[in-house]
Amino acid sequence: MRECLQMLSSLNIDYTFFWRELSLFKTEDTESLKGIWDYYGKRVELMGWLKKYSERLHREDSDELLRSLLMRSKVSCLLKTNTSS
Repeated sequence: MRECLQMLSSLNIDYTFFWRELSLFKTEDTESLKGIWDYYGKRVELMGWLKKYSERLHREDSDELLRSLLMRSKVSCLLKTNTSS
């Protein structure tokens, strides 16, 4: 997680946007992150992190639909928390 946050910071990638887009990620389809690529480009650092993330998801035998739903619910909670102050 620390590595990801450092990468996002160094590339000036909006965290909320990134997590929202990552919730749509399909491990066999890097174009599922089209929103990130269109806005930030296919940066080397981002592609390297995504490769590691994909490998981890494969090792964990992650269910893509469940992961997507859980991530979207967490991002929604964070948005509510950050905008309610």
